[in-house]
Amino acid sequence: MTYSDRFKYKEKYEDIFTGGYYMRDIYGKNRKTKGGYGDGGGVQRLLRPIKQFVDKNPGCMLLEYGCGRSVHWHTKVTIHGPDKEKITMCEYLGPNLGGFYRYDPFHPIYKVRPPSQADAVIVCDVLEHIPIEELPDVLKDIKKHTRVGGEVFITIPANPAKCTFMDGENMHCTLMSREEWKNILTKNIRRKLQIKYTL
Repeated sequence: MTYSDRFKYKEKYEDIFTGGYYMRDIYGKNRKTKGGYGDGGGVQRLLRPIKQFVDKNPGCMLLEYGCGRSVHWHTKVTIHGPDKEKITMCEYLGPNLGGFYRYDPFHPIYKVRPPSQADAVIVCDVLEHIPIEELPDVLKDIKKHTRVGGEVFITIPANPAKCTFMDGENMHCTLMSREEWKNILTKNIRRKLQIKYTL
């Protein structure tokens, strides 16, 4: 049994990723919504350092852990920067990218575990959805999928989510200070980390 089988919100996220409803704050009004959750917007905040890693390590393999809908790999999205161009993540990272794998244990398309370790693992806007008592297991699993000498790129929102489950519980169940996050991440992952805290 893996940590994902014991995950507190397993059924709720599986329901959302197969068309179930959740509540989203849209322009100050809480509205019943379905679709569109977990679109991978957080990864855009780390595109530059990820590209730098890819360019320094031609042929590298990336893993996006907790990828959600993961549309940015194959759909043109706006890349942060002066040009604001729309481009897929594969196009942005360029020919030095050896390959990528997407994993999310609660998404029907991406729930198959990675077959091998990655040179770098991307964990964007994921950890705040994990109950604090389950974090060590998740972080050790991330470490297991990162080769020795590899890197882990992480974004962590600092505020409650604008989305809640249908029972009213906020989807960001774990909110900590930067120091608290740093301590738990370094203790359990033990790989080179690039962490970006967001509002």
